[in-house]
Formats: sequence, structure tokens, C-alpha cells
Amino acid sequence: MARRKQSPTLRGLCIKAVEKLALRSAEMTTELLKLVPANCLDLLGLEVQRSMATFSRNTSMPSSLTNLFIESSVNSWSKEINLTEDVYTDISVLTSLQLRIRICEKLEVFRASRNVTSQSDRANNILQILKHVSNLQSIRSIHIEDAHLVLSDSEDSLEVLELLQKSSIRELRIPGAVLNDQSIEALLRLKQLRCLNLDNSKTSTLQVVQILSGLTRLVDLSVIWGRTNRVLPAVSSLPSSIKLNINTLLLRQPPGLQLEELQSRLPALHHVHLVWNVHEVGYSTKIDESLASLGNIPSIKQISVEISTINLLYVIQLMPKLSSTAIKITSLELTEVEFLHPASLDPIATLPNLKSLSIINPGVIGDDMFFELPELTDNPFPSLQTIVYEGEMSSVLFTFLFEKTYQLESIQVRSPTSVLEPELFNYFIVEPRKKLESFKIELVVESSGELFISILEQIILLSPNLRTLGNVNGFGNVSPVKIEELKRIVREQNLDVEIY
Repeated sequence: MARRKQSPTLRGLCIKAVEKLALRSAEMTTELLKLVPANCLDLLGLEVQRSMATFSRNTSMPSSLTNLFIESSVNSWSKEINLTEDVYTDISVLTSLQLRIRICEKLEVFRASRNVTSQSDRANNILQILKHVSNLQSIRSIHIEDAHLVLSDSEDSLEVLELLQKSSIRELRIPGAVLNDQSIEALLRLKQLRCLNLDNSKTSTLQVVQILSGLTRLVDLSVIWGRTNRVLPAVSSLPSSIKLNINTLLLRQPPGLQLEELQSRLPALHHVHLVWNVHEVGYSTKIDESLASLGNIPSIKQISVEISTINLLYVIQLMPKLSSTAIKITSLELTEVEFLHPASLDPIATLPNLKSLSIINPGVIGDDMFFELPELTDNPFPSLQTIVYEGEMSSVLFTFLFEKTYQLESIQVRSPTSVLEPELFNYFIVEPRKKLESFKIELVVESSGELFISILEQIILLSPNLRTLGNVNGFGNVSPVKIEELKRIVREQNLDVEIY
């Protein structure tokens, strides 16, 4: 049975009342916030953030709203600030934050996502915030997803790294930052670093060797430049007697050498993330052998793979060679792959520990492409928890992906031009997905939109952990009246499911 919403709490009602009063006047904000208990400020910040989301990018944000959000979200005891939501793309919000963050004395984590850092008009605000954060002794983690605009000058990068000297920074992710020799020297003095990302920052293999040798506590280092991660050649140039603590390795393309040769230097390596763009590097026996070698390294427990433009008929021949590697694959992303069909996907469906599968813009084929259809596995995707699918979807493919995937927690299907029978969704009724939390679909319903909505209602009722259902605007051939009826049923039964 679907979970019902809890009754509003007195605290929640009070928070909404404070928000409404504060929004009437920017001058009232500070005085009203003095009345709010400290343990309620985060909740108030979330409520205000929802209100801010109603304003479009072209609409001026009321100063009362901006002030209330910043003053409720950023306080002297704040330990974490995440500039990840679209609300932080508003320059007035960043300007207020730049002033307000000065009161933060215990901040440990600072993060700015790509949607916030990607515009030059916001770069200076974020840079000034970053400089203040870097000067805090308490800071432990900094992650700027795309730093090439924020740290576009080597002098700014050097200043940030020098400010960090008095901290015990553990994690520093500044991909795209412009660095010079002085910056690398300052970086080498951050002896407590355990995670470092310098992707797309111009560094030499020699400098990466210096980083590996000088920052001995590193467990995660990524220095992607073009199609290579400079960590790999740097590791191979070290004496075999050197033992590194690196436990995670990103390979921008299948390695040209057997990783088994490096295991003596990487005894702690347990996770490898591999990117294979067939359009760039093609197929070869050497690549097949390097993939197979990953599974022969005892310390590696998890392998995540991104493959693009591959012919999936080739995968049918490849997978038997990867028996040792296959059991360690936990995540797989397939982009613009060719010849997608249950028969070509079957070798992937047998991966025993695959938890996440993403298929983007595939070329789907029908049964007529096969002289004889092979027998498919009886238990496809036994451990799959998350699936993301974008592109053309056939009925047989839908059946293969969803009929027996009982462990799913998140489903996202965007197939706005694909026409599917509503009866296909009965799979989620015959065998309810007890762990399903998010169900987002876009498709054209073949026949009865009314039947489709009726099936969705049953799915909601039979999925005890379901929290979100969408995208209702992407339900083709379904009457808006029926969608509103589904929302009404959810409201009337007080079900804790968001439909959008």
C-alpha cells in the first residue's frame, strides 16, 4: 500500500507563517528570523527555496525573498553549503551569499555545480566566496564542478591554494582550473589531501608524478587531459617498489597496457571507471584483452563503464571473454549504441551485480534482423536498481527491461515518440516493485489513455515506497482531464506521492 502523507506539524505551520510575514517586507526579515529556533532554519530555507523556484529567469526576484533565503540557509554554525540548485544562478542571490558567508566560521563543505559556475557573469561572485571559504581552518571539502571560469587566472588559483595552507583540506575538486608551477608547489603542501580532481587543467606527467609522490594520502586522483588520464602513465613511471594508496581510477579510454602490470604499485585499487568511445578508438584485440585484465586484479571490486557508438552485436561475442570482469561491473552507460534488441542486450542482462543502467539514443532493431532468435535469460538484470532510457522504445524491449526487474528503485524513460500499449505497465501490478521510489516516463499511449491512468493508479497504490510520478506532460494520447483525476485521487487518499 502506498504511504500516506503525515499531518502537518505545528513547526511546519509556524514556518509557513514566518515565511509569509517576512515576504511582505525585506526589513522584517532579520527581526522575524530571531524568533525562529535554530533547528528550524533549514526547514524554513527549503520552504523559501520552493517559493523562489516559481520565479522565472526573466522575472526579478523580490529582495525580501532573497534575504529570507540567504539568512535562513547560511548561519554561523553552517557546516555545508551547496550551490547546486537553480536558485543560485540568480546574481542577487550570489551577491547576498557573498556578504552573508562571512559569518560562517565552522564551514566544512563547499560545492558549486556546473549550472551555477558555467556563466562568466557569476564567476567573480563565486571566486570571492571561494577565497573566503579557503581561508577557513574548518574547511574539509571543496568541489567546483567546472572551475575554468572561476579559476581562469593562475594567480587566483595560487591565492586559493595558499589560503588553504592553514586548513586540513581532504577533498579538492577544481577541474579546469588554470595552474602554473607555483600553484603545483602550493598544492604539494596540502599534505592532508585524499581526493584531488584536476581534469582539464593543463598539467604535465612529471607534475602528476610529483603529486603522487608528494601527496601520499591520496586515494582518488583524476587528471584527465583529452582522451587520457595522466595518472596512469605517471603511475607506470614510478619504481615498482612504490606503493600508492589510490583506490579509484578513471580511464578515459581502454588502457594500452595491462593493468595487472601496475597492481604492485596500486595495491588499494578497488574501483575503476572506464570510458570507451568506439568512434574514437575503435575495436581491437588489444582492447578486449585490457578489458579482460581488469577482472584479474583481485583488489578491484567495482567497475563502472561508459560505452558509446558500439555495435551491440559485437558485445554478444565480447562478453564471454570478460567473465572475470563481468561479475565486477556495477554501472553501465550505453550512448548512441547500434542494434539494440533484447537478444543483443541479453549478455548485459546477465551481469549479476549491475545496479545502474543507462541507455541513451540507441538504434533499435526488430526481430527481422535475426535469422533465428536466441533463447534469452530467465532472470534478466537480477540486481538492477536504477534505469535511465532515452530514445526509441519497442514493446519487446520494454518487456525485456521491466517485466522481471524486481529490485528497481528509480525508473526514467523518455520515449516521447514511441507508441506503447498501456497493458505493458501491468508488469508493475502483477509483481509490485516494493523498492520503487521514482517513476518518470514519457511516451505515447497506443489506445486507451483512460486504461493507462487506471493502471498508474494501481501502480501507485501497490508501490509502498513510491514518492514521485512523472512526467505527466509527456503522456501522449492521454486526456489532461484524466491526469487531473489521478492527481485528485492521490490528494483525496492523502498519498505521499508527488505527481508532476
